[in-house]
Amino acid sequence: MPAPIKNDFERLLIEQSDKLTTSKASDFLAVLEKLMLQAASWFEVDRLTLSPNSAIMLNEGCLISVATQASHQLKIDKYTQTQFAEYFKSPLEHRGAYQSFSQQDLKNSPIEALKIFYQEGVRWHGIIKLTLLTETWGVLGVSRYDQQAQALSQTDITRLKLLSDIWLVHWQHAAISTILTQNGSISHHDSDKLLLIGKKKRSLLLALAEGLSTKQCAERLAISPRTVESYKYELLDKLQLENQKELLHFALRNARYISGQC
Repeated sequence: MPAPIKNDFERLLIEQSDKLTTSKASDFLAVLEKLMLQAASWFEVDRLTLSPNSAIMLNEGCLISVATQASHQLKIDKYTQTQFAEYFKSPLEHRGAYQSFSQQDLKNSPIEALKIFYQEGVRWHGIIKLTLLTETWGVLGVSRYDQQAQALSQTDITRLKLLSDIWLVHWQHAAISTILTQNGSISHHDSDKLLLIGKKKRSLLLALAEGLSTKQCAERLAISPRTVESYKYELLDKLQLENQKELLHFALRNARYISGQC
């Protein structure tokens, strides 16, 4: 996919919006990867990575990384869940909308994931905070490998944030559309199960459907993260589900119905 003329961001925005709105839900992830690669070329960066700050979503494979060169691809198996949690903690606690790390910052960072980036050859890295439905969904990681790599301008940071917002909205719609297509509208079986769940746990299901992390769920429900985890296990038992993947699918499948009850 050829990159648009440099500085013609409006053309890029329109082209990507058209691609997203005309693609099938089942094809969405493949289309998104192409659009992210197009954006990486347009902004002259080597790698873009959409990362959720939710452990459930991360384990579900809800992380997409593209690179303009094969050698710059993110090697996800090199990072532990703890390292990802540490990586997310920085932007989530940072007041600004994004953070910028020079090669010296990366080399000396207390964040293990950033040190690994430096060891792999990244010489500038940016982290743009992303929100969806007023909640922090995750981040867009931006990497440059050139020894003389410069930070992105404020204008380009804002532009990438806008593109990412569009990607996320379509991603959520595609995910829900796919699940609803596979399962149809709420079944009597699901409806019967939901009658067994109290208001607090229905609210938790809604939060999970939005991709919130355990910490964010706890804040929304005014309970402790430990209680959130306890609720999840209770839900698995009451809903007769096997694992957290099935719980997330149940939440997505029934989100509209649950929201009418809460």
